[in-house]
Amino acid sequence: MDTEKMGRFIAERRKDKHMTQKDFARMLNITDKAVSKWERGISCPDISLLPSVADILGVTIHELLNGEQSNTEPEGPAAGRENALQYADSEAEAAAGTMRSRCAVAFSLLLLASSAACAVINTAVSGKLTWAPFPIVSMAFAWLVFFPVLKAGKKGLFGALLALSVFILPFLYVLSRLLKSNGNILAAGAPTAALSVVFLWSVFALFKRLKTRKRLAAAASLLLAVPTCLLINLVLSKLFFLPVIDVWDMLAIFLLLISAAALFIADLAAKKKHIVSEKKPEHSGSRGHA
Repeated sequence: MDTEKMGRFIAERRKDKHMTQKDFARMLNITDKAVSKWERGISCPDISLLPSVADILGVTIHELLNGEQSNTEPEGPAAGRENALQYADSEAEAAAGTMRSRCAVAFSLLLLASSAACAVINTAVSGKLTWAPFPIVSMAFAWLVFFPVLKAGKKGLFGALLALSVFILPFLYVLSRLLKSNGNILAAGAPTAALSVVFLWSVFALFKRLKTRKRLAAAASLLLAVPTCLLINLVLSKLFFLPVIDVWDMLAIFLLLISAAALFIADLAAKKKHIVSEKKPEHSGSRGHA
């Protein structure tokens, strides 16, 4: 659904009727700002207003949705239903986008206010910044990673992973400097973060590649988590002289393998069901022909 084309069409028809945006809005019991947004393609009329908008502009709903006048009628009720469904989808997506934008702004303001509060309280109590930089840096890092997802939903996952990949090491370095840990945080955090980032990119690629088989992607992700956990344990064991694997690790690995197996079985069952459902019409068609 091309909202900009539809908006231009509404503006043209309104002007042809010698109506201002306020006149048009008054007839629909809405604000002229809403009409302005329609005509600029920022938003579109509510689906319940389509009959009234079409009637006032002297066009059909089909023409209104297509954003142009037509000398031919739509191809039966099916075409009207398809246009209505497309319009409802675009309207729902626009509403979801607005909600995501508001959540992203609220999240940003909350972190900004929290950072300011930490700085003010720390300065008021200690006379200088002592502990405040830790939460401020952490919140800044959280904003960089989570903002793309809050703003764009699933489409923001790539941006979030990219931000995590780029800023995780600088974040650990700054944290190490603030804590004056002599490089211990960076020594332990860098390889652990690198392995985690590789794992997350792999999971992202799996779900991107297996769009129609999410159970299989989830099963593969769980299997991939096993060597990732073992490698992280190996890194930490060398730094802090810990066992590479203990009872809890074995239990976690067992649960991961069981879950992966269950998802594999569910994927195979769903695939088999899909194949059977595709064959049924063929068999019924061949019997009818006979």
